[in-house]
Amino acid sequence: MTERNYEKDLDQLFDDADRIIRSIKQCCKSIYDQNELDFGEYAFRPVEGDVYTKVLGRYLKLVLGQTAYYEAKLVGRTRADIQFGDKVPKVLIEVKSHGQFDSQALVDRFKKLTSRYSTEQHIYIAFREREDYVKKTAALLNPLGVTTYFFSSYKIDPSKTLKDPETLRKLIEALNEGCQE
Repeated sequence: MTERNYEKDLDQLFDDADRIIRSIKQCCKSIYDQNELDFGEYAFRPVEGDVYTKVLGRYLKLVLGQTAYYEAKLVGRTRADIQFGDKVPKVLIEVKSHGQFDSQALVDRFKKLTSRYSTEQHIYIAFREREDYVKKTAALLNPLGVTTYFFSSYKIDPSKTLKDPETLRKLIEALNEGCQE
């Protein structure tokens, strides 16, 4: 079996997501223009996050040979972006891109999830986050038993994103262990 090239894989994840996002925005902008509406790209941030989730889920499904469940219902209105496994323990994954969220709300969410679903593996994955946000988020979530993976970061300028293929390798190794049925 050949070794995966995680640098190539991660570049492909970003390229696929960016290509799909550009296409969605072009189509939407065209529809807005046809209807003489003002197009605001900021409104499409949730769509961008969804694209990253689905592109990552497709990749993980291919690599792991497991079914990926999207928007899996957990507690109340809380959902896992991606779930692997039908039986306990499951792997529950939260995916963020440019996820500037209230720290306390993030901690509260994962406290509830890790106590209610204590046998599941909880994973937080982020694309394109500021370096300070990466450190802060890991410090908040790791003590709760949430494993954090950051595929890219930047200090100030988002156009100078530093991709981390080693993190993708670590994720795949952890999921291979956690997804054994």
